[in-house]
Amino acid sequence: MNLRSKVLLPLALFSVLLAHYLYAHYLPASLQNIEQTYQRATERHLDSVIEGLIPLLLGHNLDTIYENLDALKKKNGNWLEIQLMDRDHLLLYPLEEPKAPPGVHSDDVRTLTRHIGYLGTELGTLTVKVDFAPVLSETRHRNRQLLTVMLGLIVAFVASAAWILERMVIRPVKTLSRASKHLAEGRFDADLGKGGRDEVGELVDRFAEMRDSIRGYQSELLERIKEIRRLASIVESSDDAIFSKSLDGTILTWNRGAAAMYGYAEEEVKGQSVRMLIPPPMQGELESILTKVARGEHIYQLETVRVKKSGEWFDVSLTVSPLYDSSGAVIGAAAIGRDISEPKRTSEELRVKNILLSTQQETSLDGILAVDGSGRIISSNGRFAEIWDLAPDLIASGAYQLVLQSLTGKLQAPDEFLAKLEHLYRHGEEKSRDELVLKDGRTLDMYSSPMVDQNGRNLGRVWYFRDVTEHHRLEEQLRQSQKMESIGTFAGGIAHDFNNILTAIVGYGTMALLQSAEDDPRRDAIDQMLRAAEKAAHLTKDLLLFCRKQVSQKSTVDINEIIRTTSTFLKRIIGEDVECRVSLHAEPMPVSADPHQLEQVLMNFATNARDAMEAGGIFTITTEPTRFDEQFISIHGYGRPGGYVLITVSDTGSGMDKTTQEHIFDPFFTTKEVGKGTGLGLAVVYGIVKDHDGFINVYSEPGKGTTFRIYLPQLSASIQEGPTEPERFQVRGTETILLAEDDETVRTLTRGVLEEFGYTVLTATNGMEAVQKFRENRERIALLLFDLVMPKKTGKEAYDEIREEAPGTRVLFASGYAPDLVQQKVLLDEKMPIVFKPVAPMELLRKVRETIDAAA
Repeated sequence: MNLRSKVLLPLALFSVLLAHYLYAHYLPASLQNIEQTYQRATERHLDSVIEGLIPLLLGHNLDTIYENLDALKKKNGNWLEIQLMDRDHLLLYPLEEPKAPPGVHSDDVRTLTRHIGYLGTELGTLTVKVDFAPVLSETRHRNRQLLTVMLGLIVAFVASAAWILERMVIRPVKTLSRASKHLAEGRFDADLGKGGRDEVGELVDRFAEMRDSIRGYQSELLERIKEIRRLASIVESSDDAIFSKSLDGTILTWNRGAAAMYGYAEEEVKGQSVRMLIPPPMQGELESILTKVARGEHIYQLETVRVKKSGEWFDVSLTVSPLYDSSGAVIGAAAIGRDISEPKRTSEELRVKNILLSTQQETSLDGILAVDGSGRIISSNGRFAEIWDLAPDLIASGAYQLVLQSLTGKLQAPDEFLAKLEHLYRHGEEKSRDELVLKDGRTLDMYSSPMVDQNGRNLGRVWYFRDVTEHHRLEEQLRQSQKMESIGTFAGGIAHDFNNILTAIVGYGTMALLQSAEDDPRRDAIDQMLRAAEKAAHLTKDLLLFCRKQVSQKSTVDINEIIRTTSTFLKRIIGEDVECRVSLHAEPMPVSADPHQLEQVLMNFATNARDAMEAGGIFTITTEPTRFDEQFISIHGYGRPGGYVLITVSDTGSGMDKTTQEHIFDPFFTTKEVGKGTGLGLAVVYGIVKDHDGFINVYSEPGKGTTFRIYLPQLSASIQEGPTEPERFQVRGTETILLAEDDETVRTLTRGVLEEFGYTVLTATNGMEAVQKFRENRERIALLLFDLVMPKKTGKEAYDEIREEAPGTRVLFASGYAPDLVQQKVLLDEKMPIVFKPVAPMELLRKVRETIDAAA
């Protein structure tokens, strides 16, 4: 083959190939490129449409979606059909299936589909059918013209050039095109081969390097996208309020936790100033925070106050950090807020409860000790150390064994206490209550209980100690008081019946004495009988005095004068072998007292002194003023500040031991032989002294005699003058008296006495009969003489009924009960005249005459 052939053949081949290439490859490829370009532009447009649809789909704004898609379809005339489906593949747009427009070739129609998603959540699918015919028809026409020209040129000139172009340019470019398409699709597997040494080869090599770089960038970018989505998911799902703001305080982002905490939706706050979240008094705080953030500083757990949409203020803990751009400059701040209102309230409640518990523990009257399971002291109060007299540093050391050793050293029965502890620690669930007796005489009430947490786990044991020494003493006093009250009630009942008997004895004896002649030998027997009755009456009074049920008739008297008057009788009581010494203060010693009761006190002392000095001795009574100050009261344990009269009564008799001294004031306690003492003497003395607001103590030793000291409050008032000797009182009368008495003996006696002295007497045996008798003889009766306590109706009830019918009727009551029992039984007015049995006939006559005359 010649050179031409060699040249023409390649040119012919090149021409054919070029024509073929132009017709079969290049022109279709260019058409395809245009189509692809238009398609990519359409896809980008579609992506921008999707970005606009996402917030509308999230907000379910279907009307706006319809309007936007209708406008989009009108604007893009070659968009034949737009379909929008939700995540469940339900058609959202259009509302009905579209019809294909006429004159459209399906070969030029392309269907583009895009899935709509947000933060990994699928929202729906957008499908668009686009008519490419307008773009492709123009390109096809141009390509036909180009083909005609090119074929001519190829035939004439470019046959060989086409071959060179095919080899040197077209093929590498096609390779690069395929690689570019793959790259656009995210595929990096296109084989570019090795580029040549010319510019095209260098281009291929540079493209290969770019592909490899993009591959690395894509991997890094995908990882960053995953991380950003993960962080965004964390931020959005957090219960804490997380939001960002610019350096001027404009809110940029807003998570679900912030919406829940502040009450604002994201669209309400984005673009707004963060000042809307800050109470007015704290607006200055924002400037400080933004200034620190602008300097790159972090703010950790700042406790402050913020305000909700509702206007409610609440406590919040804020952590604020700066946000940086790619150059490292601070462009804003990220804030994390946590509502701490409830924790703060809970913390405050817990703090108050702890203070209250601590205050209760420290102010408790109980000594409290808490020990954990390992035997370590974890808590105690001051009262515990006070009760057990322990050093504070010993308790503070927490050394339970040392404390226990100190406690057992103070107990009378330490072994029993230790055995109890051992038992309780073996049986941790048990509670216990015991009494401990200390060597110093005190008694402690001990209560122990396990400490258990909410899960039932035993944490140790708590001990409570209370000093009940005084409580026991008061209980004993209460028992003694109740015993005295019972005895007093019993004595009062006996006194009533006994006084009725004595009334008859004294009355008949007195009447017999008045009716007998001076030389009548029976007068001596009557005198003996009356003296015995008088002693019996004194015994009754002693019982009532002991029970403090005898009326005290107090007045301002001179103690010295009472002792002078009584000393003569005291000398007779103690006998000739006992010397009686009286040493009285030079000045009068005024007190408020019942002189007869004080005489009774002195006579009881004299009687006891006589019995204690059988072989003779000295009985001494002295008086002197003294004062009680706070120091005296603190030392002796009794008294009130002020001046007192001190009466000291002492003897040189046999004395008493300590045990006897503890019981000498007890009722019916006596050291005398049977028949020589009632055991009421000093009990009566004690009752009288207490009734006079005084105090008494005793000092004695066996063989060294006994000394009593009586303290009575001294008065500053002058001594009352004693009454002058009255003229003989007129006891006779002629009036009619209604006598009501249920005791027949007393009734008969009283009637006889009254009639003997000129009175007319009507009698009744009970209150009901007395009322009837009064109604029958109302005009005649001048005085009612009623026993207070009678069957069917008391004397007071009978009198009240009579007084309603006849106001102003005069009455004199009589009773054998003690005065306080009278008040309990009939509630008698203190102004009502009354005589207490036993009453002598002359005293009764005097009281009757006095009542009648006083009423007149």
